[in-house]
Amino acid sequence: MGVDPGFANTGIAVVKLEDDGRARCLGVRFLHTPADKKAKKHGLRTDADDLRRFELIFDAATRAIDRSGAKVVGLETYKIAGARGAPGIARQAGGNAWKVSMSYGVCVGAALSRGCKVFAHSPAELKVIACGRVAASKEDVMRGLATRCLDVHEVVERHFEQLRAERKVAAKSKYEHCYDAIGHALLALKTANELTAMMS
Repeated sequence: MGVDPGFANTGIAVVKLEDDGRARCLGVRFLHTPADKKAKKHGLRTDADDLRRFELIFDAATRAIDRSGAKVVGLETYKIAGARGAPGIARQAGGNAWKVSMSYGVCVGAALSRGCKVFAHSPAELKVIACGRVAASKEDVMRGLATRCLDVHEVVERHFEQLRAERKVAAKSKYEHCYDAIGHALLALKTANELTAMMS
């Protein structure tokens, strides 16, 4: 299973290795966890609402693990921006670095609570497994993953069609979260297999 953790937008994907060694995408989920706009009106502290959102992420991750029977979970991790403003989580998260970090921790905790092996990889590593190079656009990554995993486009499109039918957030700009989750599932399976080979 792969997870692209985020505070407002999280992607989850289940990928299986077939007997012939090919990877197949079995399912994806895009989770949108917006702030409760009514919370402040009712005197609810912002951090209390944040905890509600973290709980939604934890529940979604554990439910996906339970339903899929996943034994390995891959997550996207980031560099923390350095003193000189190096690219990292602080820039990518628009100043909400700690919330994205917490979301990552929530997903790690969810996986460990279900006895899963957890592997973390960077966005650069995702681009390499999808496209063979670090200099790749989001569109390149989506296309590349479709050549390395069966049923990718079909599964993602079907999920977002369902979200649109339910009148939930389903803009095409959100697809990338599910694609990234698929990539991290592939990276986790690759790393797990390499470790198994080293120990055998």
